[in-house]
Amino acid sequence: MRFCASIQKKENKSIKAVKAINPISLRVCKHKLAINPALSKIKHTNRLDQIIARNEGELDGIMLSTDENVIETTSANLFVYKGGVFYTPDLSDCGVSGVMRQMFIEACRQSKIEVQQITMKLDFLKNADAIYTTNALSQIQRVAKIDSVFSNQRMQKSEPAEIKIIRKKVDQISRASAIQITECNLS
Repeated sequence: MRFCASIQKKENKSIKAVKAINPISLRVCKHKLAINPALSKIKHTNRLDQIIARNEGELDGIMLSTDENVIETTSANLFVYKGGVFYTPDLSDCGVSGVMRQMFIEACRQSKIEVQQITMKLDFLKNADAIYTTNALSQIQRVAKIDSVFSNQRMQKSEPAEIKIIRKKVDQISRASAIQITECNLS
């Protein structure tokens, strides 16, 4: 039996709202992501780099490429809020463009909030007003601390108004459409 995915509008079904949860702590991984443009942005089963990096410590960690660019965490994408703009690492050479990352970018565009995909070094995170991780399971999480880089004293105590708008818009997008896995005969 094979499975196929279909996108269908949800009607009168309850979907968990995207909400703020406790801020998380991250570390910087020693293991680096290999540069491989052929696999960049694609979610695939060859995630050995993330597995090796995840085994370095208890906390989720920021993954750098072999050329020292910030790419993602071992399990999520990153967004850096700085001066009214959201920045996310460019994934042209490596990394996964997750569903929640795509929804976050779309929510920014629909809300007319600037979002830029840039080549990002670790020092860029030091001057952030706020940092967020995104993935389909934990959705949007605020980062309170990155070991060996900074602690939450450097970042704003309250969340920027823009993130509240993004959370609401992401919730609307997820309610408007969802991927539903259905059994189908492909013979």
